[in-house]
Amino acid sequence: MDIGPRIRTFRTQQQLTLAELSSRTGISRAMLSEIERNSKSPTLRTLTQLAGGLGMTISQMLGEQPLSEIRIFRESELEKYRDPESRVEYQVLSPGWEDRGVGIMRFQIPTGHSTGRLAPHPPGTGEHLYVLSGQLDGTVGEATFQLGPGDAVTYTPDVPHEFRATGETDCSFVLTVDSRPPAGRQFSRREFNQ
Repeated sequence: MDIGPRIRTFRTQQQLTLAELSSRTGISRAMLSEIERNSKSPTLRTLTQLAGGLGMTISQMLGEQPLSEIRIFRESELEKYRDPESRVEYQVLSPGWEDRGVGIMRFQIPTGHSTGRLAPHPPGTGEHLYVLSGQLDGTVGEATFQLGPGDAVTYTPDVPHEFRATGETDCSFVLTVDSRPPAGRQFSRREFNQ
């Protein structure tokens, strides 16, 4: 996947230097440069940090399509991404919904592996996770929980969070991200970039 050029485009559209994006994300300028040139694949944690620094979601960075009245997405059209370190795979299931502030993704974590510690999301974001198969241990801030097939959890991801496949088989789950501001409250882009 050519995520690097997309990140460079989003950065330059916002008139950000590598140093400014580095300051916003905590990712070194050298690493950002390697990612933008596609010479290094970003981890899921790094993508989360980049999304926050650019005021967007991972789905937007992966190339969402504009929403039309009816659009069928074949499995081959739904881009998959594999984190090179954790081997976690994820796929955006709701291209075009990002303009509505909603993203739906499917994750697959190999047994014994983890997403790694994910950066906090902007204030007002909510997530709902539904386990399709396998066993999942989750940590959101200081809270921990265990889920199996058919279990679900809703949480506020404004703190570091992490998910681990702990069963005998890989864990697959669907994650819905709601980044719409609460009714009557509008967030500025500046708040999303903090």
